[in-house]
Amino acid sequence: MWRTIFSYIPNGMVCMQAAITFIVPFMIFKFFQWIRNAEEE
Repeated sequence: MWRTIFSYIPNGMVCMQAAITFIVPFMIFKFFQWIRNAEEE
């Protein structure tokens, strides 16, 4: 099963791009949420 999945992925860059695509907006959201909480205190 894993061999089939890895055969579709040219290299690890695709996984990295996918991770960055999901993580970056999440980090930005958390960062703004943290600023908002800091301002309220």
